[in-house]
Amino acid sequence: NTSLELNRCQHCANVGRTYLKTKSGEMKCPTMEKTCQDCMNTPLSDIYSVHMTIAKPWDCLTQDYNTTHIRYPKLLEFHREWHRVRHDLELSWGIAQSDVVESVDLRHYGHCANRPDAPKDKFTYGYEYIPIKFPNNGAAESKR
Repeated sequence: NTSLELNRCQHCANVGRTYLKTKSGEMKCPTMEKTCQDCMNTPLSDIYSVHMTIAKPWDCLTQDYNTTHIRYPKLLEFHREWHRVRHDLELSWGIAQSDVVESVDLRHYGHCANRPDAPKDKFTYGYEYIPIKFPNNGAAESKR
């Protein structure tokens, strides 16, 4: 029985708070160390996996979200990377336009449409997610 504790800022990283408040009101590091590594300072290139706990990429966040929820500055960076990976997958399937990056919002790579009739909730501000169309003529679509 061997275990290994992985760096929480690099594995299953999220945009949550660095310190957690205990029932007594004391601020503690979740790893029980005296000082916590601030995961917001971890470069994206050093992160192996991300856990989207606060808002999912298909919530189509806008820059407005980051302005009003400034405590999570890394969130849009995680979302931009998720949409970039999805775009690369679609390119490999031959179902994405290679020039889409030049013509759309770079945060979403064309996966989110600005729709005036879309609900303007605390996340989306009028953007709507466009589901993946799989290469088998779009017969199956991803589920939210």
